[in-house]
Amino acid sequence: MTKFATPLRIALCAALALQSVHAAQAQAADCMPAKEAEALFLTIGPTFVNQMVKTCTGTLAPDSYLLRSGPDLVNRIKAAAAGREDEAVAAFKRFGDGEFEGLDTEAVLPLVRDTMGAMIAKDLRAKNCGGFDAIFAQLDPLPAANLAGAIVAIVQLVDADRPASRTKRKKKSGSDFDICPVSTKP
Repeated sequence: MTKFATPLRIALCAALALQSVHAAQAQAADCMPAKEAEALFLTIGPTFVNQMVKTCTGTLAPDSYLLRSGPDLVNRIKAAAAGREDEAVAAFKRFGDGEFEGLDTEAVLPLVRDTMGAMIAKDLRAKNCGGFDAIFAQLDPLPAANLAGAIVAIVQLVDADRPASRTKRKKKSGSDFDICPVSTKP
C-alpha cells in the first residue's frame, strides 16, 4: 500500500468531510444549542417566576421559598439575562419558521420576554406548586446562569431518555422546542 494520497482517497476524504459538515448543519437547524436555550430561559424566567408566584399564592405556605424569595429570584434572573438578548432572540426565532427574520433584537425581545413567558406559565397548575417550590429552593444557592444551565441539562436528559416527549411536545405546541443533545465527543 502506498503512503501517497491518491485522487480516490482525496475524493473519499472530501466527501466524508462534507457529509460531516452537512450533518452538523442539519443538527444545528433541527435543535436549539444549549447556550441559546439557557439565554431563552433567563429571558422568559422573570415572567415565568412571577406567574408561578401568582399561581401558587394561596396554595403555598407564606414562608415557602417562592413566596418568600420569588422577587429576589426574578431580580437575579434579570441580571443574568442582561447581555444575552441576542442569543435569546435567536432561540426564539427558531420557532417562527422565518416570520421573524429581518427583525432586530429590540423588536422581537418583548415577544420573547413577555408573550413566551406567559404562554409557558399558563400551563402551571396549583397542584405542582409544592414541587416547583422544592426545586427552586434547592437550586437557590446557584447563580441564575447556573440555574438556567441546570434546567437546560435536565431537559436534555429527559429528552434523551424519552424521545417520544419531543414528538408529543411538538404535536401539542406545534413547534420544535428541541434542545440539542449533550455531546459525548470531546
